[in-house]
This record gives sequence, C-alpha cells and structure tokens, in this order.
Amino acid sequence: MKYTPSLDGLRAIAVTSVVIYHAYPSVCPGGWAGVDVFFVLSGFLISTILLQEFDRSGRLGFKNFYIRRALRLLPAFACLLLVSLLFSLMIRRHRIENLENILLSASYLMNWNRAFAWLPGEGGYLAHTWSLAMEEQFYLIWPVALLLLVKVRRLAPIIIAGLVVLVLAWRLHLVHAEANAERTSNGFDVHSDTLLIGCAVAFMAIGPTARNFARNFAILPVAPMLLVLAKLQIQSALTQGIGLTFVGLCSAWIMIAAMEDGLLQRILSVRPLVYTGRISYGWYLWHYPFLVWGGHLFTHANTLALVTPLLVGASYLMAALSYHVIERPFLRLKDRLKPRMADSPLTLEVAGMPEPAGQ
Repeated sequence: MKYTPSLDGLRAIAVTSVVIYHAYPSVCPGGWAGVDVFFVLSGFLISTILLQEFDRSGRLGFKNFYIRRALRLLPAFACLLLVSLLFSLMIRRHRIENLENILLSASYLMNWNRAFAWLPGEGGYLAHTWSLAMEEQFYLIWPVALLLLVKVRRLAPIIIAGLVVLVLAWRLHLVHAEANAERTSNGFDVHSDTLLIGCAVAFMAIGPTARNFARNFAILPVAPMLLVLAKLQIQSALTQGIGLTFVGLCSAWIMIAAMEDGLLQRILSVRPLVYTGRISYGWYLWHYPFLVWGGHLFTHANTLALVTPLLVGASYLMAALSYHVIERPFLRLKDRLKPRMADSPLTLEVAGMPEPAGQ
C-alpha cells in the first residue's frame, strides 16, 4: 500500500488526544476517541494490505502476516514490559499487583481484565494496554474472516455493516442492563465496531465522486469530533451507547478525506504531525506509565501539576528513542524478510484474489 503521510498526521492527532486526556482529563474529556481513530485506521490498513495480497497472489500468507505484525509491534512493547518488570522488582509497593498486570499485558488480556475486573486496580500503569489487547485479538480473528469475505467480495461491506450493527446492539443491551463503562468499552465483543468500520471501508469501492464529497465536506465529521473531544466523557451512557460507533463513522470519513488532495490532507501532512504519527505507537506505550509513575513520585497536587508537562515531554522523547533505536531496525528486518516469507507454504489459496504492500 502506498505510504500516505496524512494518515500519520491523523495518527498524531489521535495519540495527542489520548495523551491530553490522560494528563489533563478536564481539558479533553473526550480524548478517549483517539483510540477509536486508531482502531478505524488499523481495520482499514490491515484489510487493505491483506486484500492487495489476495489480488496479487490469490492467497493469504498467514506466516508472513503474523511475523510482520510481530516485528512491528513486539520489540517496543517488550521494552515497556521489561522496564515495568524492573520497576516492579525495585519497588515493593503493589509489587504482586504490578507483576500480575505485566503478565496480563504480555498475554494481551488487559481488555478482559478491565471488562470483568479480574484483578483490582484496572491494570495500574499498564491499564492502557487494553487497546493493544483489542488489536491483537483482531489480528487473530480478522485474517480468517477476511478469507471468507473475499469469496463474496461485493457483499462484504454489507456483511461487515451487519456485524457493526450486532456489536452496537449488544453494547446497547448491556448499557440498558446497567453494565458499567469498563465492561461496555473494554470487551472485544462490545468495542470491535470501530475496527470493523475501518475494515468495511477497505472493501468498499469508493468512486471519485464520493471521495471528492468526503474531501469537500470534511467539516461535517470534523466538527462533531471536536465536540466529542471537548465534551463527551467515556463513562456517559451516550458514549457507551451510540457514541463509540458514531466516533468510528466520523473517523472513517475523516480518513477518506485525508487521503484526497485538499486542505485537510495538507494540514495533516505537515512535518511535525507526520513525525509524531510515526512515533505514535511508542508515545502511546510510554505516556501512561510516565504519568502514573509521576503521580507516585509527586503526591502533592501542585507539584504534580508542575511536572506533568515534563512527564508528557519525557514520554515523547522516550517514544522518539524507541522509534529510532528499537522499532526502525526491526522494521528494516521486516522488509528484508518479506520476499522470503512470501513463498511460505503456510498460505491458503483463494481463487482469483490479492498480495499487499508493507506497513
């Protein structure tokens, strides 16, 4: 898939929203929506890459896919878990709880821990890894589902839309049954709709007229998204009901518009945003632990308020270090391994279908 700088710019907006939400929740109470922007992007990009693979080779290389995902995501995550482990071993306070949270994060089960309160504390300084668990569960399920959908490719967007409606209906049922917000926002069964929205866009044959409309009227999704960021709290019934799906739909529109030549694309393609988007994975990984560790070290509210900008800045620098020292070498390795893995016997043949560009 051709690299699109504006999508990195969109990632930058998404991760910055999440960071502000965690650092200053009263300033950006709807910053949680940044995670759903990531989900839409992930569903779209992964599906597009897999569909392109089918179109080129008529098969899907599962070994190729999973090795490339591991090389992209595991090194930086493993570094975070190692630092967390060392921190937990050095600090007696909540040591057992911290070690349990590390195990849950490493097992990609943090979302279910938060949904069903398996352990107290909602995950501690690794609570934010619930979204990584969601993505990993998506990676396990979606390639197989996509393999079935390509056999009915024209109907795929309708089928996926039906799945979105089912997820929304199930979440609305839980909200009506007064399930708590942790359950209705962390379970894969209730929060996979935004991932699916991105997947649906990848299957849609969006013509130039529709793309131009999305670009020319991008203000229509941007305005309500700004309102969400400024006002809509994650715990509200509106958010837990239709809010998550609404954010996913707005994000999909903005994503389509960002890929078309126009004002939005130019704004999102400025270098600082693009760079922040490129290191967004590392910034997401490190910002929350830095903020929580800072809260343990600086217990006085006024002192914490003063150091919070420094903690955010330090986590950004840590993300840049992670990207250049840890992530980029593995990205180069991933690209070198791709040709060899393309001929792997661990593929499934699909008549007349695609092969993808890397991500």
